[in-house]
This record gives sequence, C-alpha cells and structure tokens, in this order.
Amino acid sequence: GKYSAVILQAWTDLTWYIAFLACLRFKTPVLFMTDANVALEPFRSPQKLFLKKFLLKYLFKKATGFLSAGIANEDFYKYYGADSKKMARFYFSWGYKDLYENAQKLKLKKDIIRKSLGVKKEDFLVLYVGRLSREKNPDMILPAFVSLPIADKKLFFTGDGPLRSEIEQKIQEQKIEGVTITGFQTR
Repeated sequence: GKYSAVILQAWTDLTWYIAFLACLRFKTPVLFMTDANVALEPFRSPQKLFLKKFLLKYLFKKATGFLSAGIANEDFYKYYGADSKKMARFYFSWGYKDLYENAQKLKLKKDIIRKSLGVKKEDFLVLYVGRLSREKNPDMILPAFVSLPIADKKLFFTGDGPLRSEIEQKIQEQKIEGVTITGFQTR
C-alpha cells in the first residue's frame, strides 16, 4: 500500500532493510525511532563499529527524520551522521493510562504485596526493570547494591535476557543476600 510515512525501530535484520529500500523506491518518508544511546559505541569492536558506521551513515543520510528519546539518543544519531535538524523529541509514553489507574488501586494493597514478596515495611528497595543484556549494564547494579550502607535492603531485577545466568552466578558466588530475579513480567 501507499503509506504517509514508515517508522523503523531497528536495523539488525533483513526485513528492516527490505522495508527501508521499499521506502526509498516508493519515495515514502522513513523515520527512525529507537532508544539507543551513544555510551556503548566506543566500546564496540573496531570491525563492528566500522561496519555500523558505514551502514548507518548511509542510511541516516537517506532518512527523512529521527524520533529521539532524549539527549543520549540524539547523540547516538549524530555519532552516525544524522542531521540534528531532522530530529524530533518523541517520548515512549503512550498507553500508560491503564497502568496509572492500576497503580492507584495497587497502592491500597501495598502492604499485602510487600509481604507476599518477603519485603518488610522498613526494607529499602532497589528495582531494576529491563532486559538483562550488555547494553543495559544490569551487572553494574550488584556492586552498587552491595556497597549501600543499609542493613535492610532488597534488590529486584524485573526482566530477562542473556545476562541472567551470569548475574545469578555472581549472586551465588558472592553470597549476595536480598536479591530476587523475577524474570520477564507483563505490564
């Protein structure tokens, strides 16, 4: 069909490239939308960085625009040659009305929920929500949690990913108490 614009959220698989080329062929505006940030880019392997720079610089020149999730995301786009004039701030914040309403209801059950999770009223809680993968750096949280000078503390990892077993191993080897990995949870 004929579309007013196409928003692409990745550049890691063949389907994405086919969609991008189709947009170019049919002169359909194409926008990039990702929450990637520039912080990890200098630490990538030189070969991967070279290939990524080569591909993304070309693709970003052809893009109509970029929906950015903030300053670090804009820096990512600029790192690969995107024109800052083509960027528009776009916050990933749609569809949260139901979550907000449910949160209000759950506040009334706070003590019951804490008890079911083994959390005492006086416990200090640290919560990580996200994919357990290198680019998210969840393994940085363990040493920070351990160094907290607080006796009654709990850490919850809510999410799953390739680093889960590594994090579980560190917890076991270092005998870190008060850490729970819930795995992936739906909204």
